[in-house]
Amino acid sequence: MADFSKLFESGYRADIVFCVDGENILAHSLIVNFWSPVFKTMFDESKAPKDENDEKPVIKINDERISAKDFRTFLLFLYNNKAEITGQNAFALLNMAKMYDVTDLFKLCEEFLTKIITRDNAFALLNIAKMYDVPDLFKLCEEFLTKMLDSENVVAIANYASTFHNSEVFKNAVEFIATKSFVLRNEQKYFGMNNEVFSAVLKQDKISTLMDQCSLCHLRVNGNRCSLGGRAAPTEIDLFNLMLKWGQNQCKLKNLEETPENLREVLKSCLPFIRFPTMTIDELTDIVYPTKLLDDTTMLAVFVDANKFARKMPDFTDAFSLSKTADIAFCVNGKKILADKFVLYHRSPVFATMFDGPLAPKSENGEKPVIPINDESITAENFKIFLLYLYSDKAEVTGDNAFTLMNLGKMYDVPSLISFVGKFLINNLTSENVVTIANSASIFNDDEILKNSVDFITKKCDVLKSEQQFCQLNEQVLSMVLNKDEGNLFCHSSSVENGLCHICGNAPTFSEIDLFKMLLKWGENQCITKGIQPIPQNLKTVLKEFLPLIRFPTMTINQLVTVVCMFLV
Repeated sequence: MADFSKLFESGYRADIVFCVDGENILAHSLIVNFWSPVFKTMFDESKAPKDENDEKPVIKINDERISAKDFRTFLLFLYNNKAEITGQNAFALLNMAKMYDVTDLFKLCEEFLTKIITRDNAFALLNIAKMYDVPDLFKLCEEFLTKMLDSENVVAIANYASTFHNSEVFKNAVEFIATKSFVLRNEQKYFGMNNEVFSAVLKQDKISTLMDQCSLCHLRVNGNRCSLGGRAAPTEIDLFNLMLKWGQNQCKLKNLEETPENLREVLKSCLPFIRFPTMTIDELTDIVYPTKLLDDTTMLAVFVDANKFARKMPDFTDAFSLSKTADIAFCVNGKKILADKFVLYHRSPVFATMFDGPLAPKSENGEKPVIPINDESITAENFKIFLLYLYSDKAEVTGDNAFTLMNLGKMYDVPSLISFVGKFLINNLTSENVVTIANSASIFNDDEILKNSVDFITKKCDVLKSEQQFCQLNEQVLSMVLNKDEGNLFCHSSSVENGLCHICGNAPTFSEIDLFKMLLKWGENQCITKGIQPIPQNLKTVLKEFLPLIRFPTMTINQLVTVVCMFLV
């Protein structure tokens, strides 16, 4: 861009005047129109300022934020595309660049401001970035403020950041208060939190700063206790008392009488984040109820929920074993098993529908109604184990009955049993059972067990090297194994240098040619199973969907000629 600075400074042939702070500044409409769409619209013929008595048209700038000196700097930029930006004029120039849509100057101001972020101006810059929509500057200010966080300043930062809804610095400050500072242990500090910050802290699922640290200052929590020091973590009643003190202080600050009504109003945004049902009945009775923060209806509902929360699943094992109250019978492949409709009704939506519907089993001649189970895959023993789980939340799961129990869990919609069996299978994977479990998981459509089984096959056992086990893999499991690029499978060998994997740095334990040979064995076994000869034509048909998963380009020419071509050409 040509430098027209001298033209601006001399005012030669200027045809417009800006009056800023009582000072007249000459300019040329042609130049300011070219660089600013706003000026171009302003000087449009129909709207252009008119001259009077042959005097140049005057445009008055009545904005307290704009000084004559800064406006002169702004106009000079339009003449030479240069500006001496300083800490004193940066905000004013950014404002004018935004007002008059001068993109180049806006970018220059943004670059300057991102380089001068300090503890003293970070808040102001964050506000400017939000006001003028400067996302890069806003992000840098957030990162700077997050790095500044400590127990002394975190409340001030959180309070200020609360004006920027859902900003990262607000989230980080709240998390810092809840988990890394001593704010919640210091009345002066937590009294300083504003309503939005305090509510957000109470909303956190992890509040560890109230926990007494063990001698080694470990804050890892196991249940409600430190896993090393054994001291109790904050309970919900601790947080309630903290909230109550904060609310009482707010009443003092607002000159409000400390009544239940005023406290309830002050704490209305905080109360929803207290988990009242997790408190004990004694805590609710002795501490919460006397405050009258909850109305009678809500208090009653909390008592009911707390009672439910405190109760564990009752163990009705004896009732099932003795069958004294049994009112329903199952006939499983000829063997009768007695049960109680009440227990089954509340444990399984399927049983509930079965017992309520028009097809509900009827008693005959005063005998208990009988429900026949004529499924050969379900033995009486396994069905009995299933029913016992409904009575006690316990089950003797073994490798032999696991998938039968899982199937029953799905049939009768008992998700806790499905999860129980799933954890058992995943925790008990071995080289001997992993193929059976993987195949069964694929049939039962259990993605979690299937994923863990495939990971075990490729990382933790020798199935890939055992012809017998490899040939037992079903098609879905085999496909997932061949798609893996980790563990015992040689990953991305085309990018390997010095014989080492470029990802993990380890030597290959199972090369692609080995995998291909095992796949051929699998294909030959499939041909025999299907009653066809394992000739190349049949092998290609059987292996059609798996061959694309073999990384042929990673093999040597010798391997391709002597092994691949020999079987498939």
